[in-house]
Amino acid sequence: MKIIILLCLLTAVLGYSYNDTMIEEDFRGLDKNSDGNFTLDEFEKRLRTTDVNGDSRTSFVEFHKMLRPGIPLTISYASFIIYDQMDNHKDSITDIWDIKMTLSLMDINHDKNVTLEEYKHHIAEMNKRIRHDFGIAI
Repeated sequence: MKIIILLCLLTAVLGYSYNDTMIEEDFRGLDKNSDGNFTLDEFEKRLRTTDVNGDSRTSFVEFHKMLRPGIPLTISYASFIIYDQMDNHKDSITDIWDIKMTLSLMDINHDKNVTLEEYKHHIAEMNKRIRHDFGIAI
């Protein structure tokens, strides 16, 4: 626990920059067919590639490995906690229900596709929530 607190303080002091170029690269990684948006199916497939033990759920370790290299553990953990709470279970795993809730939040116009602009908006909202709930500046 002391290590997590220390990491939170370090991240809060040093900060972490997740810029537009990085966001666009991550978006392209989700948009498997390069049509300018991604669907639940594409999002789900991306998460399945990180499901090491094949239980159809994503643990924090699996989640962190899915993210871009260099993201501090504190930011990764804060994001995981927020996504884990999407289904109101707070069970330390993310599953299809968390994924569907996340996608529905990203999909502002409810067309079952997430565009780059919707993805950027979601990232900005996540950054605000991480800053508010965990005191971590991104």
